[in-house]
Amino acid sequence: MADEQPQMNDTTDKMFYSPPLLHIEKNGSVTMSQRQFNRKIGNKHHTYQSLNFIYLLQSGSPWKIEKLKCILHYFQRISEDMPKGVLTFRRFALPNEWIPKWTESQAPLCKIHMRKDQTIEDMHGFLQVDFANEFIGGGVMNEGIVQEEIRFTICTEMLVSVFICEVMLPHECILLIGCEQFVSYSGYATTFKFKDNFIDKAPKDSWDRKLFHVVAMDAIYYMNPLDQYIFENMRRELIKAFTCFRIPKSMEKFMFGVATGNWGCGAFNGDKQLKGIIYQ
Repeated sequence: MADEQPQMNDTTDKMFYSPPLLHIEKNGSVTMSQRQFNRKIGNKHHTYQSLNFIYLLQSGSPWKIEKLKCILHYFQRISEDMPKGVLTFRRFALPNEWIPKWTESQAPLCKIHMRKDQTIEDMHGFLQVDFANEFIGGGVMNEGIVQEEIRFTICTEMLVSVFICEVMLPHECILLIGCEQFVSYSGYATTFKFKDNFIDKAPKDSWDRKLFHVVAMDAIYYMNPLDQYIFENMRRELIKAFTCFRIPKSMEKFMFGVATGNWGCGAFNGDKQLKGIIYQ
């Protein structure tokens, strides 16, 4: 899927009255200016999420207020100084014939380096993992406040993916490229707090996108944790990881790392050791 550099100007900003959509089983991408983000309006459909602020404004948990602080801070920032960068949202579906024959693979396991002093978003120059819901964004517009929802709250422009991307299938992933961070925060889950303004000093690529590549990968939720050791479930997670980390042939000469964590663990009841092996 070749990229063509966009020419972003006032005319381009007025092009999209309805957002182009990234459909199930179809490779494609949407590139827009940061200015266009706040002009997007979408229609609710059962295979898309709803981007409706009413759920955040309804009574509920105190961390909803903290999320609102982050989102309102973003709108304050752009009202004072509209960003001039570019965002890309890309959907990829792995063809069935590209799925490796795992039992015949001679590839060695890759190395894993673990550290506790940095978050995924701190790892510049790496492909960063979003522990996604199959409906990208998860509960960001409601009660949700774990890894995906926090990332979408502090990098507010990621929200556009919520209503242009259909639900992900097991062999699909979504890439979010160039989304700037506007907010610093503290805590996690119920302790999450808006902290302060954040000036994102990440360099930009030739498209004027921040050098952040985030891949949304959804894991299986296990009501019974023992189910994750069933072969078909392990195969599904292998396919998902391969889809997300696969290197296009045009980029095989480049080496890059993946910044990730306990994907599908925590609330999804995944086994950290098993997920670590699947990563490798």
